[in-house]
Amino acid sequence: MQKITIGTVLDTKHGRAKVTGIDLHPVTGRIDCPPIEMTEIWPSLIAFCVFDLDNGHWAYGDEVTVVNND
Repeated sequence: MQKITIGTVLDTKHGRAKVTGIDLHPVTGRIDCPPIEMTEIWPSLIAFCVFDLDNGHWAYGDEVTVVNND
């Protein structure tokens, strides 16, 4: 299981893009809980994240798929 890091390529509703920022929201549904800026996360935490993308968009973790670069 590989970590998702800055530079990881994701498929999103905005097209294929690289991650430029990761915000981890440890308590979903709580707007009074500030996000934690991360440089990498385990895939099991993807649903708790918002990703900034190099195409100027952002996406929720449950809206993305990691592109296998093998």
